[in-house]
Amino acid sequence: MSMRFKTVVTTAGAARLAAATVPGGKKVSITAMAVGDGGGKLSEPDAGQTKLVNEVWRHALNKISQDNRHSNYIVAELLIPPEVGGFWVRELGLYDDEGALIAVSSLAESYKPALAEGSGRTQTCRMVIVVSSVESVALSVDSTMVMATQDYVDDRLAEHEESRNHPDATLTDRGFVKLYSGVTSQDETLAATPKAVKIAMDNASARLAKERNLADLTNIPLARQSLQLGNSATLNVGTTQGSVAAGDDSRITGAMQKSQNGGDIPDKDLFVRRIGA
Repeated sequence: MSMRFKTVVTTAGAARLAAATVPGGKKVSITAMAVGDGGGKLSEPDAGQTKLVNEVWRHALNKISQDNRHSNYIVAELLIPPEVGGFWVRELGLYDDEGALIAVSSLAESYKPALAEGSGRTQTCRMVIVVSSVESVALSVDSTMVMATQDYVDDRLAEHEESRNHPDATLTDRGFVKLYSGVTSQDETLAATPKAVKIAMDNASARLAKERNLADLTNIPLARQSLQLGNSATLNVGTTQGSVAAGDDSRITGAMQKSQNGGDIPDKDLFVRRIGA
């Protein structure tokens, strides 16, 4: 049984691909794909074609790449957006940057509705061509003309979510941080957990407030005991009973020192007479 749907490299395409393989040859830059309706019927691709039987739409490629399993297969992809349509798709053509038809293919016919018709969808068209050397084809597209399919976006998001290739946060940029429940580190790349915040707040609440001058002590007698202060710590300064003398009290500054054995008496003769010695 003969193959009904196929892709054929045109005579012009074969010549350009061959010329690209010689030393110093120019790579073939495939930039666009055209869609045709075959003039109302399925068409048979022919190497002598220079254009589609009846082109209905053309646009820059969305993607061109080397096949993952076959190194000499080139896969070109075109996306037809939802708002474009109202025609049948029966033939495809690949064009280079000089407008030459490089390859042509037939495919199972399908109707591409336009969004205005009440049923719009994004349609993907792919062509695969076999080359003797993948180096003869420039595998690049104009990124400003690329449209991402929903499947592509979903796949890339899934890959990103599963990967660890995310930037770390800094003091100036947003990013990923590692959680930390300790309260002693000075590391500025870690993020405090609620547990760490609670520990810090509990610690702060247990501290004395400087501006309250110890008025926030919960057990003042125990505090005096811990400081090894005696009863005099609670007495006022004065000269009466139940008070303590100030450090500059004359009774202290003018008192004789026992260790002097009277040597610090200013008028010893008067002292002797007064004690009747």
